[in-house]
Amino acid sequence: MSTSNNRLKAEWERQQATLLCWPNTQSDWRPNLRDAESTYGEIIAQISRFQRVLCLCQDSQTQSRAQRVLEEKDATASNISFAILPTNDTWCRDYGPISVATKSGLTLLDFQFNGWGEKYDYELDDQITASLFHTQLSNQPRYQAIEYILEGGSIENNGDGLLITTSTCLLNKNRNNLSKTKTEALFAQWFGTKHTLWLDTPGLEGDDTDAHIDTLVRFIDPHHLLYQQCQNPKDPHFKPLQRLEAQLKQQIETAQLPLKLTPLPLPSPRYSTLNPKQPRQRLPASYANFLFINDALLLPTYGVAEDDLAVALFQEMCPEREIIPIDCQALIEQSGSLHCIAMQLYNTPQLTD
Repeated sequence: MSTSNNRLKAEWERQQATLLCWPNTQSDWRPNLRDAESTYGEIIAQISRFQRVLCLCQDSQTQSRAQRVLEEKDATASNISFAILPTNDTWCRDYGPISVATKSGLTLLDFQFNGWGEKYDYELDDQITASLFHTQLSNQPRYQAIEYILEGGSIENNGDGLLITTSTCLLNKNRNNLSKTKTEALFAQWFGTKHTLWLDTPGLEGDDTDAHIDTLVRFIDPHHLLYQQCQNPKDPHFKPLQRLEAQLKQQIETAQLPLKLTPLPLPSPRYSTLNPKQPRQRLPASYANFLFINDALLLPTYGVAEDDLAVALFQEMCPEREIIPIDCQALIEQSGSLHCIAMQLYNTPQLTD
């Protein structure tokens, strides 16, 4: 039980802007840069219809490329701000600021980032939240640097003290190597967490994050959970996702949590096309990797038969929101999807023009 006055904000709460980082020639996007830029352009154009966007760019040349693509996509230019902040990678969900509400107002928590267990370079990414706080936000909220490795995609919460994560990631020795009890105590201190659900899962094939929760289980509202399900016994995901479903139901029942559960269809297998001479590599396509924005929800699609079913399901669950399908085939080529590339910023901070 939490004794903290902090509250980790839910993603469906009113946002002031969305943070993204434009792909560039110095990043892993280079082999499919044109497709990636087109996808980013479509995402930012759609978000800019509803709210502000803060787009980080590697350099002025990258910013010019971004502006050209966004003009072609008819993005709302008045809602888009740019900042030159070099990064190692573009998955800002995992190194961007995590927002908590406190008695004193909004606080941006700056956790350490180590490239998903030191798999990749990360020194520039680890500095982004501090740089944003000092250079890009006016009327600044409070800021707190925390000596704990945590990626935004590794936690999911309902805005009311319930948090879900995977032990595969959070308790991994390549992150903090702390016990579950110690980790829960820290969550209570930082986030006001009252209860944590721990899932033990290998994650989706092609996922290099050690099973981030945002590709598996997501809240759609404070009392409604969505989870990836596989109904094909021949699919390698069938048994792991059955186990995930059983764990989820058992923990919810044991804790007597008033939660509704809805399964999401699993997209048909998608395979990388970047290296045709290498063995086929399955990509981590997931409908759980959706993105909340004000009055709308961006839903990743993958050019498969299940896309239409997923769109219809979200339209039924979220009648008050516009459901916007986004083709994310280019994103999963680099092992992530829609939610992974963005981080929400809330209403208290004002972006510097």
